[in-house]
Amino acid sequence: MPVNMGNERRDSNQLLGSDRTCARGWFPPIRVPLGASVGLGGLGTKPKGPSNHSRARDPQTVVRFRNRPADRFPAACRASYTARWPGPLHFPHRFFHPSEPKRAKGRNPRSSGPCLGEYENPLDRRFHAEPIACPACGPRLFFYGSIRESLLPSGGDLRDTGKTAEHAEETERALAACIDRLRKGDVIAVKGIGGYHLFCDARSDAAIRRLRARKPRPHKPLAVLFPMTGADGLDAVRSELDLGSVEAARLLSPERPIVLATKIQTRRSRNQILLPSMALEPINPRANPWRNDGSDSNKRADKKTPLPSSRRGSRDPAPWMVKTSVKNKKSMDSSTDTAPNNPQWISSAPEADRRTLVLCAALAPRLGEIGVMLPYSSLHHLLLDDYGAPLVATSANRGGEPVLTDLESVRAFLGDVVQGILDHNRPIVRPADDSVFRRILGKARPIRLGRGIAPVEMELPFSLKQPLLAVGGQMKNTVALAFRDRVVVSPHIGDMDSLRSLRVFEQVAADLQALYGVEAEVIARDAHPGYTTSHWASRWGSEKQLPILKIYHHYAHAGALFGEYPHAHPRLVFTWDGVGYGPDGVLWGGEALLGKPGAWRRIGSLRPFHLPGGERAGREPWRSAAALCWAMGRNWSDCPEKTGLLRAAWERRINAPQTTAIGRLFDAAAALTGICLEASYEGQGPMELEGAAHGDIRFDISPPVCLLPVDKDERGCWRIDWASLVPFLLQDEGDAGYKAAVFRETVARALVTQALCIRSEHDFHEVGLAGGVFQNRLLTERAAELLIENGFRVILPEKIPSNDGGLSFGQVIESGVAVKGP
Repeated sequence: MPVNMGNERRDSNQLLGSDRTCARGWFPPIRVPLGASVGLGGLGTKPKGPSNHSRARDPQTVVRFRNRPADRFPAACRASYTARWPGPLHFPHRFFHPSEPKRAKGRNPRSSGPCLGEYENPLDRRFHAEPIACPACGPRLFFYGSIRESLLPSGGDLRDTGKTAEHAEETERALAACIDRLRKGDVIAVKGIGGYHLFCDARSDAAIRRLRARKPRPHKPLAVLFPMTGADGLDAVRSELDLGSVEAARLLSPERPIVLATKIQTRRSRNQILLPSMALEPINPRANPWRNDGSDSNKRADKKTPLPSSRRGSRDPAPWMVKTSVKNKKSMDSSTDTAPNNPQWISSAPEADRRTLVLCAALAPRLGEIGVMLPYSSLHHLLLDDYGAPLVATSANRGGEPVLTDLESVRAFLGDVVQGILDHNRPIVRPADDSVFRRILGKARPIRLGRGIAPVEMELPFSLKQPLLAVGGQMKNTVALAFRDRVVVSPHIGDMDSLRSLRVFEQVAADLQALYGVEAEVIARDAHPGYTTSHWASRWGSEKQLPILKIYHHYAHAGALFGEYPHAHPRLVFTWDGVGYGPDGVLWGGEALLGKPGAWRRIGSLRPFHLPGGERAGREPWRSAAALCWAMGRNWSDCPEKTGLLRAAWERRINAPQTTAIGRLFDAAAALTGICLEASYEGQGPMELEGAAHGDIRFDISPPVCLLPVDKDERGCWRIDWASLVPFLLQDEGDAGYKAAVFRETVARALVTQALCIRSEHDFHEVGLAGGVFQNRLLTERAAELLIENGFRVILPEKIPSNDGGLSFGQVIESGVAVKGP
């Protein structure tokens, strides 16, 4: 088994009992000198794969190597050790032994300390050399076409072109033009590690509205890239957001993901949604890190931010060329937007470089949190140091598709969105969006697996006889490759609704098999016959003559959670999300499953209702609201559409499939409260419903405002009855925030009531929460609190997203019952 890299000491007898040898992580320049310092050979480079078998003359050599301080290894390094001595062995000091490619491929974390030290040192020959990288920080997966001895990026080599002066001049002009355009409120595409970002001023209402109108992305929240200021680099973030220790630690981690953090104004406005017996906590005023108050941490406000070329005089850049590319130069030159146009923007001085940091409200409308990240590449540091303010950093793509990775695609698909492109000539072979995390129950949990995190490699609770490829679902797709006792989950691909998404999906599926030297012999897919991935799996499996396993959507959600907590005893798992195909042909989404992988039994659910218009209900929450009202025999006077024909079709069950989805119940609540009638992005209604109830609100309601009964049906399934919610949500008393908060409390109590009813008949102590609904932090934390009060142990995903991004991993776990070895 893998051994921890910490300072834990173990004797040689424990090592001799191991059965696997691996130095894991792509770090030959690190492991070779460290191994040589203790007399351990065999840690050098080799033809395939990043893992190495090591050779030592005696067990104590491995003990000394393993006990090296953890800080001697790069942050991205993972290592495991095993030693075998069948007899006296004598190997030369440098003995290179090819090993199986079975360990984690590079995941591209942020620029390392040594890199940034060289990058920011005017006396170093790498001063502001762009892009910059080293064995500790990359580049890796998204730049390499294959695993080769040379370890060089595809399409180029690392050598001086002899044109230093020419490249320096062009780089200075490109950076100066980019920053000048950003100051004028333009949108610029900037090439990153896993793809292009769209940058604009995060304080400019005009720039953000222009970006939203042209992309188009009318309401979906935008991430913000903050400059690093203060002792720990987080002063600028803290001036705008309520940043806890969990969020701060994840922001500063080597992976540099996007982290959701609470808006300060959200906490200050909690009195708008008070419920009985709730108390307000005092809010401490926060110092603005950009205001000059005489402290050392705020010295930046004493001076203007220099122009892009004023602080980068003589240097010897790397041969990479950084350039701007403009599709319509005339429109750029004629721009009249000379400064951010945000009504909330306040200037602390006449100079534009001494602006007070105030984020635009259009970044995350009607939400209580904003996604933030810190610079993770040298280009980010360079731009933010010169610009001196936060930037919107959203993926350069069309809605739901994988991020764009080449200049031609950006020009073709986003030429009318951007006013310039900051590019370099290091190719990106594989697209990867930024990873996203959210604090839930005191831990940062993944919402999306991407750059810096994926591919995620985990051990299976069983051993497979045949390699297996799991193709995930339709939304938030990922692919998983499993072989022997390992599984590798790909980075986030996107929604499988476009030809480009399908092409990237096929590339990822092929790359995983090629990188790990494993060819799938079994395919697992979702049971829904209409998914793009289901069609692909059927076609590819037929061509390869491979068996195809159909896994039901919510079994995969429950299986994914089991894969992270592999215990033999049964547990109850609530699988709450939008909709997924169930064994009975109903669109499931509010299920309570009892058992274990391969043996799940639906023991609880939601009272079913029919969705008028089928799939359109996911984009139009008012349809779910209308369905609940019609099922109760009530008219909804605020319905935004004339529904005569639609209701007639619904009553005849024409294009009105039955569902038990909690996600659609959240949609209905968002519509009935007037928060969201139509959605421009997936989950908008539930997210805005949570935003309305956001804050540190505690409930002590006696009696509760609204209770949902839980009754057993004729098939022995305990069902939550939503009927009493409809009159409460339709009443005139109480604003939308109050109703949203009561809805959250009511649903959390119903979950616990259902768990107690099931426990009265079955013996279990663990309750799992899986599915996209449990990304709602307020609901999840309240439900977990009530479950714990009633004697349950609560488990949530920690490594794999609880949304559909975890389906591929769950499909592997469920399929393992059929194809695992003895």
